[in-house]
Amino acid sequence: GEWVKHPHRIHVPIIVPDATRVLFRCGLTEPTLDRVDCTPGHVFEMNNQAKHAVTNAMPANYRVHLILDYVDPSFFAMRSSQNCPVRRIALNPGEIITQTRRSIDRALDANERTHPAYLILGAQKAGTTSLYEYINQHPWVVRAKRRETHCLDWRWNSHLASTEERREYCLNEYYHAESMGAYPSLITGDSTPSYLLDYWRVIPRVKEVFDHDGLRFVVMTRDPIKRAVSHY
Repeated sequence: GEWVKHPHRIHVPIIVPDATRVLFRCGLTEPTLDRVDCTPGHVFEMNNQAKHAVTNAMPANYRVHLILDYVDPSFFAMRSSQNCPVRRIALNPGEIITQTRRSIDRALDANERTHPAYLILGAQKAGTTSLYEYINQHPWVVRAKRRETHCLDWRWNSHLASTEERREYCLNEYYHAESMGAYPSLITGDSTPSYLLDYWRVIPRVKEVFDHDGLRFVVMTRDPIKRAVSHY
């Protein structure tokens, strides 16, 4: 995410059976990588934006580092000036945190978010693909398994016996919903412009399988003559 350039990352090797056989290198570019001493107790800072590479050549194929991230106070002031203040959370002792390169979440919040968060319904040749690409540039947005899922029209599975089966089919066949459960900060959605034309089937199916609060529908319009020419 955009915060990566702001934190300082501190490494403290705790358990390293043979530090002489650990090749830990860090630098701004690959040609400038320098070796860092991994002797237990040696405290060093690694720039979050820097490149690093590690080779463990020890017979014991493990080592333990304590890694601490901290952010300069100026970062919090900057976010407040952007009307996007950082929210501080007091964690419970022993609480589990789940992390991706994009997000940090509390394990106790797992499966809190329902998916999808948005559906781009159309119209065709009105910029839906561009909008989908713009949305997915955000670090907390995860692409669907395909841009046009069609899970509510062409690929609707009418052979499934229950609403729950149809919901699970849509979520796990066309979105990464199952693997996203541990990361409620992340959202997903898709762009299927044919939904606007096939509304008489799509609307009841949305109500059946995506009946959660917070689902946003996006419809893009265009001068009808220009749209028809583009489609032609």
